[in-house]
Amino acid sequence: MCAATAVMIYWSGALHSIWRLVPAIATMGTEAVSWLVLVSLACFVAAFGLWRFSNWGFLAASMLLMLGLIANFWRAVATADWGRLSIVVTLGVLVAFYLRSRASLFAHRGP
Repeated sequence: MCAATAVMIYWSGALHSIWRLVPAIATMGTEAVSWLVLVSLACFVAAFGLWRFSNWGFLAASMLLMLGLIANFWRAVATADWGRLSIVVTLGVLVAFYLRSRASLFAHRGP
């Protein structure tokens, strides 16, 4: 995802039409691109940490997952979309149970 974002930012050829597929990115301009780069880097850091089975990778991935759920929760509350809200709450509970069960794999082990 990081590489795709970098290519779309710096490429001035045919890939420029990709930005028109997502109207929100086209209207926000460079702010959306900077957020996209930031999210891509955060996902890369979390994926690298999970690949190495490190504690900081588990924390980074957990924080990204929870931030996404919180953002979707507030969007559902703000738009009064009760169907989306029930889905987000259900996914939040499932993710919490999963993270609780997997946390022992990433517990700090002595040297």
